[in-house]
Amino acid sequence: MTPVQAVIPQAAKNALVSMLTRCLEESLRTDAYSTWTLQAVNNPEQIGAQEFTMLTISSYDFRMFVLLHSSCSAPSMRYASDALGMSHEQITPMRYYDFLGELGNRFCGAFKRDLGNCFPHMGMSTPNRMRSESLKHLKNLSFAYDTHVNARAHNEANFCASLYVSFYGKREFRVDDVPKVEAQAEIGALELF
Repeated sequence: MTPVQAVIPQAAKNALVSMLTRCLEESLRTDAYSTWTLQAVNNPEQIGAQEFTMLTISSYDFRMFVLLHSSCSAPSMRYASDALGMSHEQITPMRYYDFLGELGNRFCGAFKRDLGNCFPHMGMSTPNRMRSESLKHLKNLSFAYDTHVNARAHNEANFCASLYVSFYGKREFRVDDVPKVEAQAEIGALELF
């Protein structure tokens, strides 16, 4: 199907931004990095990260690209090593990229879970790591909506999240932001063996 331009009501846009921000902060939070400063990014050209992890969420009526932008910088490597409980010397670039894939999975999975309150039939891709030069190809696609959020901790660790939404059919797009209740947080959680 060919994506169509759809109008997203302001309430739905606000709900998507709220969910994206909340899920990003929850996914990034660790013992050592418990406080993150999040703010909207008005111009995605200003993100400036070297690469991004991309996942998609698809439904019968829409497709969402969920991106987690990062750079293989010393502060980001320190964040990853602290989150993994490793010394800073132990973390290799390959281990860092594996961590980013899992972080992207956690972030996108939380976002999908929140969307599941409004859309029960969705699928999620596996994470794909891409260089920032690939972003120019996203601009060639037709999106009804995009939003971007920057997260910073300790004035050094820096990540950014982007959401791009396209539609396949004419449908009223309604999203209600339902704040997560702690009892609901465990539903659908993955167990790692």
